[in-house]
Amino acid sequence: MKNKTLRYTSLSALALLAVLTLAACGGNAEKTTASSSKEASSKVTKESSSKTEASQKEEQKSDTNSSSATATQTETKTENQKDYSKFLGTWENYAGTTATITADGIVMIQSSKGTFKYEMDQVEEKDGYYLTGIHLVGGGEGARLIFIPAGVQNELTGTDGSQDVLAIGQSPSDKDSHFYRN
Repeated sequence: MKNKTLRYTSLSALALLAVLTLAACGGNAEKTTASSSKEASSKVTKESSSKTEASQKEEQKSDTNSSSATATQTETKTENQKDYSKFLGTWENYAGTTATITADGIVMIQSSKGTFKYEMDQVEEKDGYYLTGIHLVGGGEGARLIFIPAGVQNELTGTDGSQDVLAIGQSPSDKDSHFYRN
C-alpha cells in the first residue's frame, strides 16, 4: 500500500511541477509556438511546392515517354510490314498443304482439312532468322511461324540453309511443318 501511495504522490508532484513550469514559460511558449508554427507552415508550403514541381516534371516525362511510345509503336508497325515481306508468297510442304502469306500479315493455310485464316503477330529477328506467332482470325488456336532464309542453318528447325524454309506449327523441327517457296 505504501508503494501505491508513494507513486501517486510522486506523480502528483511531478504533474504540479510540470503545470508550474508551463505557466511560468507560458508567455515565451506562445511566442515560440507561434514562431515555430509559422516556420512549420512555411516548410510545409515549400515542400508542397517542391512536390508539385516534381509532379509536374514527372508528368512532362510521362508525356514525353508516351509520345516516344506512340512513335515506337508506329515504327514497329512499319518495321513489321517490312518484315512481312520476307514471308510473302505461297509456300508448300511435302504433303501438299499450302500457306499463302500476304503483305498485311494474313496467313491462309489450305490442307485436306480445309482452309484456315491466321494473323501474324509481331516479328522478331534472332540469329539471322525471323519468328512470330500466328493465331486464327477471330480467336482460337495458334502456332509458331519461323522463316529461315537460304544460307542460314538453324538447329531449332534442323534446316541446313540450302533454301528458304518456313516452319509452321507447334514443333518447328518436325519435317511436316517445313514449307518451301513455290
